[in-house]
Amino acid sequence: MQYNQLFQNKRLQAVLDQLPISVFVADHEGFVVWNNHISAEGIGLSQAEMAGKHVSDLEKQGILNPSVTRLALEQKKQITRVQVINEHLKQLMVAKPIYNEDGQIELIISISQQFEHIGQDDESIDEINDLIQTYILELHRFYMQAPSRESNKRAVTKSKAAKSLEQKVTRISSLPSTVLLTGETGVGKNYTARTIHDYSQRRSNSFLTLNCSTIPESLLESELFGYVKGAFSGANSTGKTGLVQMAEGGTLFLDEIAELPYAMQAKLLELVQDKTFLPIGSTEKRRADIRIIAATNQNLETLVHHKQFRSDLYYRLNVFQIEVPTLKERLEDLPLLAYQFVQKFNEEYHQQKKLSREAIETLTHYSWPGNIRELQHAIERVCVFAENDTISPEDFKKELQFTDPEQSLAFEKHESETLSQFLERIEKNVILQAADEHRNSREAAKSLGMSQPTFSRRVRKYET
Repeated sequence: MQYNQLFQNKRLQAVLDQLPISVFVADHEGFVVWNNHISAEGIGLSQAEMAGKHVSDLEKQGILNPSVTRLALEQKKQITRVQVINEHLKQLMVAKPIYNEDGQIELIISISQQFEHIGQDDESIDEINDLIQTYILELHRFYMQAPSRESNKRAVTKSKAAKSLEQKVTRISSLPSTVLLTGETGVGKNYTARTIHDYSQRRSNSFLTLNCSTIPESLLESELFGYVKGAFSGANSTGKTGLVQMAEGGTLFLDEIAELPYAMQAKLLELVQDKTFLPIGSTEKRRADIRIIAATNQNLETLVHHKQFRSDLYYRLNVFQIEVPTLKERLEDLPLLAYQFVQKFNEEYHQQKKLSREAIETLTHYSWPGNIRELQHAIERVCVFAENDTISPEDFKKELQFTDPEQSLAFEKHESETLSQFLERIEKNVILQAADEHRNSREAAKSLGMSQPTFSRRVRKYET
């Protein structure tokens, strides 16, 4: 693999140009392959002027003192030290050799941060060194991946929670077993399911999705299993191919599996258990060569306990369960996720938006109840409505509802309250907040995991 060719990828260049750090790439001989905007600004030469120059020449001209890239090449190891640019600009730089399949150095990737953005105490320097090391490792891991059609969509995995998820996905992808994905709304269960498929031996075949909560119960069976000619009055004269048959050889992803009607669960059980299904109107069962991945944001064990979900289906689906972490559990990934989303919308809307350091800092102080999906939507809105090319904290504060300290106090127990009074007050806040946030009582009740009549009674109780 020619890793230096990857730095000609325009999408990758645009993402690296979004980073608030300097990125400098040289080949195995020390010739500059590419550097990002911040690196070019610090050096005082355009990216076009830098391309093809040798680091030793830049060192002789007094632009780099010393060239940390040269040191990494000569010593064939990672170098971390202070580098001076143009005799006045100090920066902490980490230069890491990247080896090809033959064990030879192919690139030196150098990442640095100016000292003006670093505190002068040892602890601050250690923190920025750790940050630079993280970027280096991310780039290294990225380029050690074989190119594929999904390479530009790799998940950002800096945090411990995300790395754990990636390890589980990698291990499970090669297996034929059914997978159950759990986690809050918006954490990326659909993306995780697609990643499992793309890493599996079925990746050249179809990946089809059925959202069990969006299809009317009367149509679910025909959507899944299809029907034969003349199956019922009004049926298509040639019959209908269901998603199970369309996914042959590939993966069928059943999202919101907890919403599957109880009557349909027995028919799905047969598919999961025996890999057979019966189209509507047919008398002959058909075999299906598919992998099933299911996902839910609800607790299926609780639903089983309340007889709302079949226990036999639950245990068949729950061969391998993966919980997708919330954005709050992987806040370390937020900056790189944000940069990726900005670049995505820059491409879609033909813009040149950038995130300021202060904007990133603001995002890390938000609670993100809607997880990655909420982050993506927030960035899309600010990319459209921000008046300047550099996105500021104020742009996000217009779009996000940051926690009011008075609202936080509403969830603290008062000394004079009994436990039952405290719990009732909390329930009142949650019920009325859900009523405000959803379009109707059915959606609000669903978000709290209760029935609509119960929710409506509670609303009437607390509104009076």
